Amino acid sequence: MNWFKRHRLSSGVPVIGGPSTPPSVRRPGLQYKRDTRISTEDCCRVIPKGYVESLHQNSKSTLLYGKNNVLVQPVKHLEPMPGYLSLHQNTDGLIIKWTPNQLMNGCYSTSDSSSDSVTSQDKSIYWEYAMNVSVDDIVYLHCHQNTDTGGTIVLVGQDGVQYPPIHFPKGGHLLACLSCLENGLLPHGQMDPPLWSQRGRGIKSPFQGKYFQN
Repeated sequence: MNWFKRHRLSSGVPVIGGPSTPPSVRRPGLQYKRDTRISTEDCCRVIPKGYVESLHQNSKSTLLYGKNNVLVQPVKHLEPMPGYLSLHQNTDGLIIKWTPNQLMNGCYSTSDSSSDSVTSQDKSIYWEYAMNVSVDDIVYLHCHQNTDTGGTIVLVGQDGVQYPPIHFPKGGHLLACLSCLENGLLPHGQMDPPLWSQRGRGIKSPFQGKYFQN
C-alpha cells in the first residue's frame, strides 16, 4: 500500500537563528550543493567531536528523535548512503540533522599516520553531505509511505528548493519521525491538516494528501 502526504509547516512564533548552529556545518537555503571555505584539515580535526556529541541528548538541546541507517542521496551521481537522522529542540527551535555513518566515529582512524592522512582526505567530503536544517526554513514536507519498503521524506524550503530525499527503512520509522516532529511544533506550530485523522472510537489512522499551513 502506498501513501502520499504533502505537509506545510506552521510556526506560530518566528525564530531567528542564533550562534548555536556552527556556520561550518549549517546548510543554508536547502541546497543540494554547499559552498564552504573551511579547510578539510580544520573540519576533520575541530568539528567531529563536538558535532557528534551534539547529536545526542545534552544540556543545550533535547533529542526528540534519532534513527541510524537512514538513507540519503546527497548528490545525484552517488548512491544513497546510510546515516544518522535526528530531530533536536533547542532555544532556536527545531533542528533536523542527518550525518553520514562515516562521520559518526570521528574523522581519523586508529591506524598508522599515513593511513590516517588518506582517511582524513577521504572522509572530509562527507561534511559536504551532512544536513543541518532549521524547521523554520521548511515550508513543505512531501512524504511517500510504502508499507513494503519503508518511506521517503522530501523537505522543501521557503525558496522552493528541495533537500535530498530521506529514505526510512522498513517499519514504522517514518511515521514515528513525523509524530515527533508534530509534537515538537506544539504549542506554537502545527501540521495542517494534522498527522493523524480520528476515526471510529478514537482510533487514529494516517491519511493522504497532507500539507502544512503557514
